[in-house]
Amino acid sequence: MLLLSWIAQGGGRGVVTLDLLNCTEVRSVASPTHPSAQDDVGTIAANAQTANAQAEGFGELGLLETLCPFQLFYSDGVERLGAESARERVRWVSAIWYVFWCQLFFCLAHDNV
Repeated sequence: MLLLSWIAQGGGRGVVTLDLLNCTEVRSVASPTHPSAQDDVGTIAANAQTANAQAEGFGELGLLETLCPFQLFYSDGVERLGAESARERVRWVSAIWYVFWCQLFFCLAHDNV
């Protein structure tokens, strides 16, 4: 399990738990400024969050320029996450793949006993 929490813009705390054992794939995706991401739901959400922040007087978030998204795939859908840099995204994606491989080797080792 991966437990993520954050401080929500309007106050309070957001919390989500992701089940890595049932995740089938993890993949980096195009950043919001990339031409292929114009119609992506993550890009649309980043645009909306930036517009809301500006309208409420919080200034420019810079979300479109800094967001480095990746996705976790499940049999019933996709979870979209983002890191603040390409380097941080690589670390997250690599760590999740590491969990996949450890689980696979653990299962294989116990099936052969």
